[in-house]
Amino acid sequence: MDASNTQTVEELIDFFSSQLLISPYDVKALTLRGMLLESQSRYTLAIADFNTLIDTGEKKGYYLRAYSYCRIGKIDLALKDFGKLDIQGIQITAILPTIAYIAKKRNEIIKEIEAEYLRKKLIEKYNNLNFILPN
Repeated sequence: MDASNTQTVEELIDFFSSQLLISPYDVKALTLRGMLLESQSRYTLAIADFNTLIDTGEKKGYYLRAYSYCRIGKIDLALKDFGKLDIQGIQITAILPTIAYIAKKRNEIIKEIEAEYLRKKLIEKYNNLNFILPN
């Protein structure tokens, strides 16, 4: 992202921050500021906005927070958020990128576990071989 886009994003973040000073539970301001913060990889701040959004009763806050959790590697918390979602009330297309990311991370973890298991099995097998060493 170039400097002018970053400046524009920061201006928007400042604008929504001023809106939230007036009305701390403004759903649109919380949603948009959180998403802008997330776009800047400021996940902890985005999660704080999404927490407040959830406190207002907005279910979409769980999806938004789950995505941020995924981005910082807290897959367990993201999955908990998905468990709280009423999928019927949310467009499935909004959830697919997060599900895909979770699935990708899950597969990476499984591959790491499998690789470690195979490595241990190979070492075990190698150590159990009786080699006859020449004199």
